[in-house]
Amino acid sequence: MRILRLLLFFALLGVFQAKGIAQLADSIPRNYNKWKPSLLRIGYDLARPSSSIFDPNDFSQEVSAEIDLHSFFLVSEIGFSTLNQPGPGYEADGFYYRVGFDANLIPYDKLRNVISFSFRYAGSAFNHSLSTVVPNDFGEDQVSISERGLSSWWLEGGLAMKVNVWKNLFIGYGFRLRFANNFNGADELLPAEIPGYGRVFNDGRDKRGSVVGFHYSLFWTIPFWDKPVPIKKVKRPKVTLPPGGSNTISPNQRPF
Repeated sequence: MRILRLLLFFALLGVFQAKGIAQLADSIPRNYNKWKPSLLRIGYDLARPSSSIFDPNDFSQEVSAEIDLHSFFLVSEIGFSTLNQPGPGYEADGFYYRVGFDANLIPYDKLRNVISFSFRYAGSAFNHSLSTVVPNDFGEDQVSISERGLSSWWLEGGLAMKVNVWKNLFIGYGFRLRFANNFNGADELLPAEIPGYGRVFNDGRDKRGSVVGFHYSLFWTIPFWDKPVPIKKVKRPKVTLPPGGSNTISPNQRPF
């Protein structure tokens, strides 16, 4: 009798497990398009206005938008920046943009958190001017230089993370290495900073090879449809048949 009860128990347990697996399979669309965008995520970079607290002469704002494609995100970012250095009398203002992608390294996360590798192509259009006094043998000369319509472009690569904190609200942070910077239009005055890029030169005319940037952002996600979280495939060990082609597997060859 006890054996029959145990058999009945395990039979019912198997039925419930099979039913649960069937319900899970039914809840996942069978032929959904993995590359169909399922969300739009809007972001605001908090690090930009926060830096103005420590340097009120440097002010910038930045927003972003992204859509998902399978385990990738297509991203666009746009912002503007103003710089005023009263000491040397240098001023600059302009806007910048970035376009690129984030490759999600943890697409199987059930909370839809993201750890990603980021790549961007970026550009900027800006103006700058210098108004200062230069001493000479007879006193001082007033020097004023103004250049408009300057342009710059560069590349960025880095790592980032987005964490779901409440409903559709995410917090994200990360860093990027900015490199391969080029700029046009600076005939008389070298730019102290390029909007979206940062400082271009060290002290003097020594050009920096790269700049590290940090971002800390808030994101709000607007879902289009409920895209299922991919199920991670588990590789099973291969079973080799014994010599002679027999289908009989010895206990030492069993995968479980």
